[in-house]
Amino acid sequence: MAITSIDGFLARGRGALTAREVVSKRTIKLTRGDSATVRMLLRDDAGMPVDMTGDTLTLSVRLSEKYAPVKIAIAGTVTPALGVGYAEFAFVPANTVNWEPGRYLFDVVRIVSGVRDTIVPASALTLTSTADKGNAP
Repeated sequence: MAITSIDGFLARGRGALTAREVVSKRTIKLTRGDSATVRMLLRDDAGMPVDMTGDTLTLSVRLSEKYAPVKIAIAGTVTPALGVGYAEFAFVPANTVNWEPGRYLFDVVRIVSGVRDTIVPASALTLTSTADKGNAP
């Protein structure tokens, strides 16, 4: 099982960050039909980890447009054993086994007391076929 790390950012008191302001790890690469964990570290605009205990986190994958229908939504699990600010999203084989290899978009949303923040804006998710990693299709 692969582990991919991404960073999320929460701008306190400034509203949403623009794509230009978020210039960190935001690309996910998966192999169709494989298990994978996406590990996220959420920091505030001062660079400090954000406690997400009790928050609702969702990683959504869309085809290619920011406003396309959601293809899959994966709930995040806060992982305090890794430290403050960490959450993980688990992909299981059934999530991607029937998808075509190619480029998709994902984002991560955090909901706290009914307030919705996009903490990872629309970013690239690349899906390769099993043949691309040297296995039989």
